[in-house]
Amino acid sequence: MTCDLTLTDVTRMHEGRICIAGLDDDGRCVRPVVPSGSLWEEFLTHFPGPEIMPFSRISVHLLDPQPDPPHTEDWTFNWLSTRLAGQADRETAHAMLRRVLDPNVEAIFGAPICHDEGWYVRQGEGDRSLGTVIPQRVAEVAVFVPADRRMRVRIAFVDETGADYRLSVTDLTLLRWCAAQLDREGGTGPVEQRLRRGFDRRRPFLRIGLARHWDKHPDRCHLQITGVYPFRETVPQG
Repeated sequence: MTCDLTLTDVTRMHEGRICIAGLDDDGRCVRPVVPSGSLWEEFLTHFPGPEIMPFSRISVHLLDPQPDPPHTEDWTFNWLSTRLAGQADRETAHAMLRRVLDPNVEAIFGAPICHDEGWYVRQGEGDRSLGTVIPQRVAEVAVFVPADRRMRVRIAFVDETGADYRLSVTDLTLLRWCAAQLDREGGTGPVEQRLRRGFDRRRPFLRIGLARHWDKHPDRCHLQITGVYPFRETVPQG
């Protein structure tokens, strides 16, 4: 089945792997996944034309639905059949995000959010794994480089119900920008300050997703920030 998607999530995983998700023309969220394999960052530049990025319009050949609650949006696809059809402009992208806006974080998943060594939904519970909120306030931005040298970014925010969250960011565009700024500035402080100034000027759309369960916590799917928009508006690009 051929499906046209506007990408809302392009996220970095481990060791060069990525994850993508988007909305079809009816507003349904679809996460294309590779059968028995991984999608790699090279996928984004494999096809003729500009690099695939958030709000790119792509045509994909979906094979079979692979729901695994709360990850109900998964479809296997033939990645080699992907075609790039253009890029949504800023106004179109914003209108699309507003159309699928959730009132708060807990309303996204259809299951309770637990808070114990992070925020998570239990594996097997819930009816979706991706949603969109506008935070009431961004309280903190942390950029840090631990001993393994793999840069990490976390954003603490308050949603419209007053609930507090402090989540890791997997948005590939934001992580690339932070890495470039870190190389230029030589420290995390200036990068954090630029992000905070941007978020203070305009509250971003945050795409909130659920990570896969893993060996340490096989029963948990932790919340993460899979998209930060409008990033290009709020952060100076110089």
